[in-house]
Amino acid sequence: MDGIERCIDDEIPFEIPDSWRWCRIKDIFETSSGTTPSKSNSSYYDLPKYNWVRTTDLNNDVLTTCEIKVSKKAFEECRLEVLPYDSVCIAMYGGAGTIGKNALIRFETTINQSVCAILPNGFINMEYVQLYIKYLRPEWMRYASGSRKDPNINQAIIKNMLIPIPPINEQIRIVISAQRVMNCCEKM
Repeated sequence: MDGIERCIDDEIPFEIPDSWRWCRIKDIFETSSGTTPSKSNSSYYDLPKYNWVRTTDLNNDVLTTCEIKVSKKAFEECRLEVLPYDSVCIAMYGGAGTIGKNALIRFETTINQSVCAILPNGFINMEYVQLYIKYLRPEWMRYASGSRKDPNINQAIIKNMLIPIPPINEQIRIVISAQRVMNCCEKM
């Protein structure tokens, strides 16, 4: 997961059932990162039109809104793109308190450069993907680097991450089971 490609067999962190497969994110998903329109250009934030997710918006859950919007001018001049519904976003910058924060996006939005989005591929349940990203969050700091006070991860690290892929019916069963457990925890 450090961005260096190795043989998957040498990296497998735990055993999975025979009907599952280990895959790298880059082999089954497209990823994307955004841009931060210059704050000194007020026209990028006047007449806000497009949602713009930052690491501070990521909540380790489902995200349905964000705090800041950018203008059509910012969208066009900074070449921002609208993410597909159900993209999973991951914070790449911000040190131990922020790296790996994530969210399943449930609205149209763009993202800044410190966020990596894993885009839905149509055959893997994105709620399952987000659950696995949440599980991995404590691992991200092992791969963070940089000369700043707060080290970062990058898209290469995310793209080379291994993810166990069960059959779709098992992905759905895992999501439902996790939701039941979380509902019980919230009631407690």
